[in-house]
Amino acid sequence: MTKQATEVVRAAAGNAALSATRVAYMRYAGQGHEIPVTLPSGKLAAKDIARLKRSFDAAYRVLYGRTVPNMDVEIMSWSVTVSTKIKRAAKARMLPRKSVKASARRRIFEPKLAQWRGAPVYERAALLPGARIAGPALIVEDQTTVIVTADFDASINSAGHIVLDKRKKS
Repeated sequence: MTKQATEVVRAAAGNAALSATRVAYMRYAGQGHEIPVTLPSGKLAAKDIARLKRSFDAAYRVLYGRTVPNMDVEIMSWSVTVSTKIKRAAKARMLPRKSVKASARRRIFEPKLAQWRGAPVYERAALLPGARIAGPALIVEDQTTVIVTADFDASINSAGHIVLDKRKKS
């Protein structure tokens, strides 16, 4: 499992340092609830059974304040998490205004005005950071359409995200 998870994460993480956490979900035989017990790194062998039992007892004692003597312990499932530290994304910021051209016009129902009206349509892929659009408008892409009502303006921040700002009442 660790090898498979490492291969998947390595494909996305490049040469970044990876860490792996392995957990066995253990319980006393017949109980209805397991508790996670962190496993040591490396291959497990028969000689590790006593160490796993001690780790389970310690984790059980922390949760329940005691152990149950002479009860068999069973492992219900295993998991492995392979991860890497990621760099914190730069804080997105607003950029100087850039003009942008609509690709079409479409009729939309404008709730604030309670009427149908024409609105410009903008292709999401063409909106670069700094683009600003006054509502009402539509921002379209294959998966979705963002409806910018007359109460809002839309802009594209430095991270490329759409930001909707409610206009202040005058």
